[in-house]
Amino acid sequence: MLLAIDQGNQRTKCALFDGGALRETWSAPTVKDADAGQLAALLPEDRAGLHIGLCTVVPVLLPIWTQLAAMVALPLTVITGNSPTPLRNTYATLDTLGPDRLMAAVAAAHLVGTPVLPISLGTATVVDAVTADGVYLGGMIAPGIAIGIDGLARATSALPPASFTVPDSAIGHSSVESVEHGLFYHTLGGLRAMIAAVRTELGAEAPLALTGGWAQTLAPHLDGVALCDPLLVPRGIARTLAGRA
Repeated sequence: MLLAIDQGNQRTKCALFDGGALRETWSAPTVKDADAGQLAALLPEDRAGLHIGLCTVVPVLLPIWTQLAAMVALPLTVITGNSPTPLRNTYATLDTLGPDRLMAAVAAAHLVGTPVLPISLGTATVVDAVTADGVYLGGMIAPGIAIGIDGLARATSALPPASFTVPDSAIGHSSVESVEHGLFYHTLGGLRAMIAAVRTELGAEAPLALTGGWAQTLAPHLDGVALCDPLLVPRGIARTLAGRA
């Protein structure tokens, strides 16, 4: 069995695969100063024959994961931007490539086909590109929705707190509505522009494969969404490590 772990900046998602089939999922907040005992709580009780595949964007925890794997005597494969995958990877700086981006691309290509744009809507907004012949090129990274909300609140003194919601009109008739409507259309317009630019350079109206905490909210407002899956990264890990567990 394979335990595919997608450790993001905010949450850590775990997906248990048995022979390629998804059996169970769970998640917990990411604790960036966790010790081995805290990370052990993420593991299933039944660990017989278990292989851990880890994709983390919190590198400070890598030594703790290695320590934990040794403590519980389980094989651990750490995914990096340089890991071999079913895709050909032409990213120029592999040591800086977030492994979550690569794993999302692997899953998107497998589940949707190629060309495809894997899109992550979480802490960061990421629009990536995979060519028709299965080459991962890279893409764009922009601040995520929560960063925009927090930044606006910190940088202004008079604007009220707001949340990210889908408005039923463009014009806000109160300060709260004005901020919320502005956040939505600013986010949507920027995301649409990113997608259009990547599609133009790719030379194809590639379908979209969405993941991340804001994916379900924005998917109905985007053209060409073929897949919306919160487990895109774990599925990419499972695809990449197929046959090792």
